[in-house]
Amino acid sequence: MNRTNRQKSFWNSSLLLGGLLLLSISSKEAKAQDDSSTSVESAAPAPIAARTPAVGITLGTTGIGLQGILPLNNHFSLRGGFSVVPAFNYTRTDQIGTTALEQKFKTGFVNIHVLADYYLPVLQKAGFRLSGGFAWFVHAQSKVRSIPVGEYYYGEIPINDDRMGEISTVVKRNGIAPYLGAGFLNLYSSKHLNLSFDLGTYYLLPEANVKMEATGYLTGNERNQEQLKENLKGYRWLPVVQFGLYYKL
Repeated sequence: MNRTNRQKSFWNSSLLLGGLLLLSISSKEAKAQDDSSTSVESAAPAPIAARTPAVGITLGTTGIGLQGILPLNNHFSLRGGFSVVPAFNYTRTDQIGTTALEQKFKTGFVNIHVLADYYLPVLQKAGFRLSGGFAWFVHAQSKVRSIPVGEYYYGEIPINDDRMGEISTVVKRNGIAPYLGAGFLNLYSSKHLNLSFDLGTYYLLPEANVKMEATGYLTGNERNQEQLKENLKGYRWLPVVQFGLYYKL
């Protein structure tokens, strides 16, 4: 009888120990799964920002330039650089009242800019960003020579020669311009290269500095200088459409 009781007690103890062992193993496996899940969640990719510094060239409505990118964290980066619109010439003919004017333009821009980018948690693969900052336009100038064309008479005397004269106008708008825009860091991305796209606008804070001179029979037209300056007050927005090709350092 005692032997039978001892056998029952042994089997009961064995079953209890086995149950405790299985419970312990199950708990460890569940904890390992939780740890693994936590590890996977913590390893989820953060919003794509400029994770490495980069330098590149830009091309757009503000000219051709050089620009660098400095990442701050997964959401923010800084950009800095300069853009140049080389001085270029073009000619057009305008009709002002009864006078036809051949207008010869020479225009050029140079700006130095600093921008901050915030990468949104949408369109992460493309690196969608909002940008803000400012530029210093160290050179923003247009020169215009306005020359009458056609047949003109002073009484019955033809004066369609050098005596008619010309009007020379210089418009400068050097100074600070805030910037707002949006864009994509990764239109194309590889191990070493990025192709970016930005769309935005500068707002030119300084008023236009206008200087006008007239010669020959056109002398006196320089009094229109102040009116031209007033007309230019409404032209402050400078649209920006720009592509950038960057090399990751």
